[in-house]
Amino acid sequence: MVIILKSKMTITTGCVQCLLALLCFSQVESHNNAQSVAARTLNGYIASSKFRKADSLGTSTSKDIYVNLGPVDKPSQWTAPGGSAPMGVDAPAKTLAVGMIWGGSPPKTFVSEDVTLRGVDCIILQLNALFELPYTDRKNLTRKALFLLSEDSGARAEGECGSEAQFITIMMFNKAVNYTLIFSNSSDGVRLANSTLRYNTRRGGIFHNAKGETVSLHLTWVSAKISTAPGAFFKCVLPSFLHYEEGARVAVDNLRVVAFNDNNDTEHFGGGPATTCTQDVEVAEYGVIKTYISIFLTGIVVVLVIVYLIRIKIKQRRKTSQQLHTTVPINESSNATQKT
Repeated sequence: MVIILKSKMTITTGCVQCLLALLCFSQVESHNNAQSVAARTLNGYIASSKFRKADSLGTSTSKDIYVNLGPVDKPSQWTAPGGSAPMGVDAPAKTLAVGMIWGGSPPKTFVSEDVTLRGVDCIILQLNALFELPYTDRKNLTRKALFLLSEDSGARAEGECGSEAQFITIMMFNKAVNYTLIFSNSSDGVRLANSTLRYNTRRGGIFHNAKGETVSLHLTWVSAKISTAPGAFFKCVLPSFLHYEEGARVAVDNLRVVAFNDNNDTEHFGGGPATTCTQDVEVAEYGVIKTYISIFLTGIVVVLVIVYLIRIKIKQRRKTSQQLHTTVPINESSNATQKT
């Protein structure tokens, strides 16, 4: 009986340990859930294993080269987060989850200095960005150049700090590609009001076999609202997709931005509170709910295991007591026989 009890205790203890391990795993999973969601969202967004970084050089290396997706001859297949809208990009069969969030690539920070406010940075922008720019080649075919803006990029920024509107322009590939974000200010807060992509396909070395033209594209829609309350900064770990005319796209993640800033605390984006994007909040809430459910289920199982062990112990005591009551009469009968 003791051996059986030990065996059962070993099994149940092992179950408890497994459940506790499962709980810890679920907590780690919820902590990394934003990264996994981002990976699934952008997996398929990138098509190739080599990328050209948006630096200020006109040359490439075998490790970091630009990607040219070639002529567009298929309908849209990619979707925005949640599948709510088509991305409109033709991806080859080979896909790669690019090293943005999940690859540990730190975001790059840009500032727009307001010289009228004694050197305070009115716009502080931090992000990873993946650009897809359409252009026309010499055969009049539509092609797309794909490149990544990362922390070690040599891209630079300039901007202007107005009272009602402010902008910051990121200049890449020796100003061959210029990316502008325009923010507006009202009593409701600060929001991304517009954005433009302007690039010269004759320059930069990223537009292979280009016809040679200057392209200027305006923002058409954004997959996630980029806006903050007055005095706050906006942050979003998960990807946001900005769509432009002619099918151009920019995927942004690890985004932090503050505009109309009047605080010199650049490191903390003006030092104000953070406004978190909707997708980050939803993922965080999902992780919390999942953790609570795991804790609840683990608690139930632990209680059941304890009750089970108590019942086994009681049963063992009862059986031992019965064995003692059975043994006493036999001994008394034996003694009586000897006396006779």
